[in-house]
Amino acid sequence: LKMNDYVREDDWWKKGANMYLDNFQKEGFHEISTEDFQIGDAFLMQIDSDVPNHAAVYIGDNLILHHVHGRLSSRDVYKFGGYYHKATAKVLRHESR
Repeated sequence: LKMNDYVREDDWWKKGANMYLDNFQKEGFHEISTEDFQIGDAFLMQIDSDVPNHAAVYIGDNLILHHVHGRLSSRDVYKFGGYYHKATAKVLRHESR
């Protein structure tokens, strides 16, 4: 997918911005049920924040691919009741799917 690169400050979520919720529809995503996700869907998460400030892609087998600030991109377990599941605010699917 080719998406826009929005101008943003570091720690934008602490400064009143809501980058994910303000822009996901403009980029061709729509919200789906949190139980209906498939490979390629995106999770918007709130990590120590009042607004979604982290995203991950579901890659199957209960795994997500994401990039945590200060670390290399990684695969992590996504399970119901687990850390990332509890942090999930929205599940998105792109219109191309």
